[in-house]
Amino acid sequence: MRILIAPDSFKESLSAKELSLALKSALEKALPDADFDLMPIGDGGEGTLDALAENLHLEKKTVKIPHAYTG
Repeated sequence: MRILIAPDSFKESLSAKELSLALKSALEKALPDADFDLMPIGDGGEGTLDALAENLHLEKKTVKIPHAYTG
């Protein structure tokens, strides 16, 4: 059996990646013969960029924009 684990984060508690790993750990005990694919996701809010970077093997970069609108 192959199982996809694709959670969003638990706000102020666990990131999507941390939750994926925790779920995998628990499920491995109950289903030792199963294979697991981890695909942390985001809903567009906090943690979405981290989930995309992780899943797509992207490198996050910080860019300074001179004279950016600040308020």
